[in-house]
Amino acid sequence: MLALATATVTAGPAAGSRVDILSAEINSNPEEQQLYLRRALAWADSGQNDKAMADVNHAEQLGDPLQATLVRGILWFRQDQLEPARTCFDAFLDRYPDHPGALGYRARLLRSSGDNAGALADYQQLIALQPAQDPGIYLATAQLLAAEPDLQIPEALALLDRRITEVGAIPQLQRYAIRLEKQRGNYSAALRRLSTLDDSIRATPQWHVETAELLLLSGHPAQAQSHLLVATEQLQNLRPTPARAVTREKAATLLEQANNLPIQK
Repeated sequence: MLALATATVTAGPAAGSRVDILSAEINSNPEEQQLYLRRALAWADSGQNDKAMADVNHAEQLGDPLQATLVRGILWFRQDQLEPARTCFDAFLDRYPDHPGALGYRARLLRSSGDNAGALADYQQLIALQPAQDPGIYLATAQLLAAEPDLQIPEALALLDRRITEVGAIPQLQRYAIRLEKQRGNYSAALRRLSTLDDSIRATPQWHVETAELLLLSGHPAQAQSHLLVATEQLQNLRPTPARAVTREKAATLLEQANNLPIQK
């Protein structure tokens, strides 16, 4: 099965070097379908799409035509030609429904074209087949779950937590989980999640401001003030940047809000 389609092939030598290497291999093995398909992707990486398609068309005559169909779909997808790419991916998956690479590509395509339900189904199948996916796959799946008409936020959080439990802290996933907890008004859960982030993150003024905002939302202005004062002091000792200016302004706004709220005794 075509392993090269499970990921983009930008790693390793530059595209031009890969073309040269594969061309030499093709000279020695002119009937090897996989070499032409790999070179097609290398041509595409160097922006030579016509040569890429020519290799795919030739490869189609050398073995299973569906292997060429999959790579043709990848090439169309990279050129934002979603309709012909979808036709290729559908044809391939009709024959090989559990191919991880094809599922991943079609999921991305379906999401790009607005078919969230179809994309979600493909992502869920991909995770079921190969749980050890990149965090981006889990994030995309959780985002699609949370965007469902009935707002499947609990399912999205369960997916994120399962992956975090399996491999340890993943800030990318935990931050989205925090956003979902905040979205459904579960501020205490968001605070608990925020406290699990890496020490280096929790030492930043941005973290203190984010914590303060959640404390204000959950009715704890005194604790919020403490975090905002820490953030303000940190920002005074850091080199000014546009991002820090935004954080400083937000800290000032939240501190004013905290000062105007009654302190719980």
